Amino acid sequence: MVNVAKAKRITKEKSRSFSSGYLPVMLLVIFGQVMRVSLLIRKRNAQAFAAIDPTNAITILLVGLGALVLLTPRGNRVLRHLFVSPLRFFMIYFMFCGLSVLWSDDVAFTVFRTVQIVVNTVLMCWIMAEIGNLPDALLALIRFSAVWLIFGMLGKTRVAGAALFVHDNASACVAAMGFVMTIGAWKERIIASQKLALPAVVFIGGLVSCLSSASNISAILGSALVFAGVRNKNALLVQGLAGILVIVIGWSVIQSGVLNKWLMPGKTQQQIATLHGRTDMWKRYYKGIKERPVIGYGFPVGEKKARKLEDGTVFGTSSAHNSIIGVAINTGVVGLVLVFLGSLHILLATNASMIAGRQGGITIVSVLATAFLNSMSYPVLGSHWFWPTTVVMGIAGIGVCFVWRKNTVRRRRPNRRMMQSRKMEA
Repeated sequence: MVNVAKAKRITKEKSRSFSSGYLPVMLLVIFGQVMRVSLLIRKRNAQAFAAIDPTNAITILLVGLGALVLLTPRGNRVLRHLFVSPLRFFMIYFMFCGLSVLWSDDVAFTVFRTVQIVVNTVLMCWIMAEIGNLPDALLALIRFSAVWLIFGMLGKTRVAGAALFVHDNASACVAAMGFVMTIGAWKERIIASQKLALPAVVFIGGLVSCLSSASNISAILGSALVFAGVRNKNALLVQGLAGILVIVIGWSVIQSGVLNKWLMPGKTQQQIATLHGRTDMWKRYYKGIKERPVIGYGFPVGEKKARKLEDGTVFGTSSAHNSIIGVAINTGVVGLVLVFLGSLHILLATNASMIAGRQGGITIVSVLATAFLNSMSYPVLGSHWFWPTTVVMGIAGIGVCFVWRKNTVRRRRPNRRMMQSRKMEA
């Protein structure tokens, strides 16, 4: 018996060392891409979205390296596990995004962006699994997010010039999600407060300096959900009511203009009313959605490709600045249904974990709510991969590995034949 136990332990250690050997490569792939699009940011016209330059070549090589890691036996197991996890509908959505090459105007771009979002999603989940436990994984993601935020803020200063306050939606979004993660980890007593102090300062600094109204409001919503979080059968209901209450109060405050100086710094009332011109852009996208409502224009070409309007002018932006509109223009009603089912599945799995009293559920639902609300202005979800999306992927990995697990195995209810056999044995 001792030899058998020793053999099992050795086998387990070999398996762990075999899989852990990929961790540096996976971190290189993720951090390399984040550095490329945050620290090495450059401005290009929307019409050049699919053009390849030396800077883009770095991203292509990193995605290719990540794809090779997924082709290993371990990578294949992780990928298959995600298809039976609460992320299954999002994985199916990614497959549908790949299928959109059949009607996409730019096949190569659709293929690359689909491979990129699949690779990065699987690798972030795998990285969380490699860390091994909830406190270490959540702390690692918080620290990763703080470093990525610093990358983004430094990259923005390269373009806009050195300044204390620079408008940056991407960095502010990471700051909002990171701040809510920090509050959740402290409130649920997952991580000691002294380890969270420095990241919290970084995230607060990002929120203050990046001047993003959507991120400020979403951070308030996420924090409110953390403090409203409970672990009982009414967990999701309480979270939902708290979210609605915060949104109603927030909308009333915005309409009154009382706190707009702090919530929406530098915005005029006209900019607030039109969401800084986004409502006009969404009206134009809506015209495109009506032309191809079922399957869209192809992932993520629909929101990037210039379209001719009735007056003959062309229209195209780097993104739709709204996740729902982005999914609709790229993959149509089919994509919207898959994303809705994926979101619902995650909510139910998180609610089950909170009912079971498991740590992490409150933090996950609060961060995802923060990301979703922020995505109504800056599409962290539903569009192609961009560096703030990596935080959401990490949260999903934490959910798959440590939070959305079943506590017990459901027992079969004994039937009449089983009862009779037990009586005979007695």
